[in-house]
Amino acid sequence: MEDFGNCTIACRHKDCFNYLTEEELEKLEKYKITINYRKGETLIKQGSAVNHVVFLKSGLAKIYLEGSNKDLILKIIPPMHFIGLSSVKCKDDLYIYSSSVYVDSVVDLIDRDFFLKLIQSNSDFALSVIGILNEATAVSYRRVYSLTNKQMHGKVADLLVCMSENVFLSTDFNVPISRKDFSDLLGISVESVVRVFKEFKESGLVNISGSNFKLIDVEGLKEISNYG
Repeated sequence: MEDFGNCTIACRHKDCFNYLTEEELEKLEKYKITINYRKGETLIKQGSAVNHVVFLKSGLAKIYLEGSNKDLILKIIPPMHFIGLSSVKCKDDLYIYSSSVYVDSVVDLIDRDFFLKLIQSNSDFALSVIGILNEATAVSYRRVYSLTNKQMHGKVADLLVCMSENVFLSTDFNVPISRKDFSDLLGISVESVVRVFKEFKESGLVNISGSNFKLIDVEGLKEISNYG
């Protein structure tokens, strides 16, 4: 099964705004506010009321389920993506997970009721939003497959390829994510993450220096992801 998109969605959600008319775009500017968030700040809180649609313009975020003993990281959110879109029309109108930023980030908060009116009045925009939600579901399925069927080397290789191709769009990138968060994303221990990183580096697959990653043998990583 060749698929390296289980850490996030590859497409940029901003494309859905291309389906809005000039009048709708003008109204959108009136019904949104732009806020700067600092590293580590919470964007949305699990169980809180959904008053806005959150759109990450720049930076890097994560969404996660809060637990009594441990949080579960669901995926990484790169720029130009919605956050919490699946909670906009839930039964109780409450966020079903939390989100915080890894780095200083810029976020648009779009009024929820206005966003829903756009969906009701503009079928092309609505179809685009449905497509985004469908892709999010596909990512969830791929994550379940990876976490339950791949060994730890395959999981790590899969995550590195996904980050390269879907998040940072480069084979040379800086990851502002702790080894603990890597562990939570992969469903393996921190010690296992560190050990696999070391083995990949010694094998010439990737060069790792702190938070800096350079994928040297992408095809080799993909092969490990598929069969490792």
